Amino acid sequence: MVFVNKLGGIVHGSSHDYYGMANKNVGDAFLVSWKLRNGTLPGFSAFEDKPTEEARQATLDLVCPPAEGAGNRKRSLHPTEMAESALTAFLRIIVDMHNANTDGCLAQYASDPRVIERFGRDYRIRMGFGIHVGWAIEGAIGSAFKIDATYISPHVEMSDRLEAASKVYGTPLIMSEWFVGLLSPKAQSFLRRLDCIKVRGCSVPFTVYTFDVKAFPQAFAEPQYDEYGQQIPVNFNDVQYAQLQRGLSPHFFAVYEQAYEAYIDGRWAASRRHLEQVLEMQPDDGPSKNLMRVMNELDNEHNNMPPRDWDGFRHLPDF
Repeated sequence: MVFVNKLGGIVHGSSHDYYGMANKNVGDAFLVSWKLRNGTLPGFSAFEDKPTEEARQATLDLVCPPAEGAGNRKRSLHPTEMAESALTAFLRIIVDMHNANTDGCLAQYASDPRVIERFGRDYRIRMGFGIHVGWAIEGAIGSAFKIDATYISPHVEMSDRLEAASKVYGTPLIMSEWFVGLLSPKAQSFLRRLDCIKVRGCSVPFTVYTFDVKAFPQAFAEPQYDEYGQQIPVNFNDVQYAQLQRGLSPHFFAVYEQAYEAYIDGRWAASRRHLEQVLEMQPDDGPSKNLMRVMNELDNEHNNMPPRDWDGFRHLPDF
């Protein structure tokens, strides 16, 4: 319990600072929600919606329920600021988790004899994160004896699936294209496409993304306030976001993008060549290793070509 509660303190603290609401703990998982509207958000509420920039611009005239975050006065946010606040919260959690493993409240576990006996001397606590946007039924389940607040919807399930996919893609943070579509172009410029998939319960294929974090400053995204105690909006033009990717050159992202485009287009020989270049620059890059594995598994005829029914995405019925 002490161990899990230390993780809960990191996750819930950052989420609360950026307008999130801790909902429930399920074993080793935490559900956190951000309320965008008291109903649907046009363009971002259904799997069939296409999250275009025009749809995002239309939401800028809408306001979320007033929230105070880490400040002492509530204020209204528009949906893009709320989405970017949620992303900032998760980035801060990733940084804080790394630092807690290194010399903070989680470092003690790496030297515990019981942990060393079971996991070896390189043990570090890791977490995966899935972010999605959509509708949910907010309510209570239980009886007069016990009541649990809960959120029920296929979109909540999608967030859970994306978190589980972090193990597959070898990167901790996975975002759906609907959530990404709600971010500003500047925030989107930091992201990397991972795959295009079609899954059970979702009628359309969709793209999943990540934000690569390679540098871990001692302090990241500390909330800022104005003279009245209201929290100042996040701004992805702030240099601290770019500093998280220190060590990843523009060439790295450009070559990976070429590899991904070739993968989607079915030019798998070219994709493999580009991915080999990416792995020379970053040998431990999980997303590149995953694309290599996918092409190796689907290339049944070993001719550097996708299956005959390839439409630029893959079906994951068990996802």
